[in-house]
Amino acid sequence: MNLARYFWFSLSILLGLLIGLIFGSRFLPLPYEDLPMNTLRADYKTDYVLMTAEAYHGDHNIQQAQDMLRRLGPELPTYQVQQAMSKARELGYVSQDVDWMNQMLEDLQRISPTATPGGAP
Repeated sequence: MNLARYFWFSLSILLGLLIGLIFGSRFLPLPYEDLPMNTLRADYKTDYVLMTAEAYHGDHNIQQAQDMLRRLGPELPTYQVQQAMSKARELGYVSQDVDWMNQMLEDLQRISPTATPGGAP
């Protein structure tokens, strides 16, 4: 008798999950929203800046790196990188990652030396 109870209990749980997944995916799916990148948390922004620095380290295309960083918000790319480097140190990123971000920052500052952090050039 106990074995039959466990069988029906397990079967009802599995059927409930299956019906819930089908109903949720077919009839009530969550709407996709294309949120701007400036809504990302600081740690995700830092990861994005690091990925940009890694790509820059590979191809040394400063214009492409600058365009990628502009997606993060209205602040200047140099400011975005400075913020990311600060957060990277706080989160304990390895020194090579911070060095790559620093190299990208130096090259960004070379192409726009009069830029002030947080403002428009």
